[in-house]
Amino acid sequence: MRFYSKKGLFLGIIIWGAMAFMVCSFLFQYSGQKGVAGYIVGILINGVLLAFFSWLWFGTHYEIGEEFLKIVSGPIRMKVEIQKITSVKRTRNPLSSPALSTDRLEIKYGKWDFVLISPKNEERFCEILLEKNPQIMIHLDKK
Repeated sequence: MRFYSKKGLFLGIIIWGAMAFMVCSFLFQYSGQKGVAGYIVGILINGVLLAFFSWLWFGTHYEIGEEFLKIVSGPIRMKVEIQKITSVKRTRNPLSSPALSTDRLEIKYGKWDFVLISPKNEERFCEILLEKNPQIMIHLDKK
């Protein structure tokens, strides 16, 4: 089952603000002074960056399969073996992660590993994980 990432205001302002800044800086800075080559390079660089940020914003999701939790955020692809997940708890940890909100779930797996994600429907996400691995400790209490 696929779960899309929750999208928070703070990270939305950062991502969309960066995209608006790139567009505006390109429009106002490249007024033909550098010739056609400079204009084309500017279009290519801004186009690649805008595509990357859009890919992150619209493409971040989490899929629970039979054996693996697949995490996708732009070019980042991870697989976590569901049977190795030990706990899931709410966190507001600001570390960089494949999550578009600071309202996140910390998934611990293996001995020391963890990943931070932000599925829209946390309760259903955890229910499905528990169906696959009843040994997972779930802590969704509000802090």
